[in-house]
Amino acid sequence: MKKQIEKYIPEAVDAVAETLIPKNKFEAGRSEEVDTSPEKAKKVPREYKGYISALGASLIQSGLLPTLAFYSRNSETANTVEDRSLVLKAILYILKAHNKVGNSTNLFSYACELQTKGNVEQLNILHQDITDAAIALKLAIRTFEFTKS
Repeated sequence: MKKQIEKYIPEAVDAVAETLIPKNKFEAGRSEEVDTSPEKAKKVPREYKGYISALGASLIQSGLLPTLAFYSRNSETANTVEDRSLVLKAILYILKAHNKVGNSTNLFSYACELQTKGNVEQLNILHQDITDAAIALKLAIRTFEFTKS
């Protein structure tokens, strides 16, 4: 396993807890009321396992900017059960903890800014950092329980 991925795993566990587990019934970014009953508390909605797995394949097949654009859409505009953009927030959480994206609050905007400036080297580094963070997130999410429905 790459050393960088290993370094990202502790923050990835924190990122899952902070961004992917619903905290209250009407959490911002979610289109429907969230069930916070005791049997679902501290559980990750199972859809995120698929979203995170698909992210890596999308990065390889489509490239960085198309993937970030696709994942930037929230559940209301993308017609999905859970908000895919929270996966990018989790990755941003990891990268910020390692000072990889500065003060950026949005990965897609940050990547577009690098593209506009013609900073190909930094864009390639960002692509690798996001890939590594996604792998760490995929490993970290396995330590959590998932909702059944």
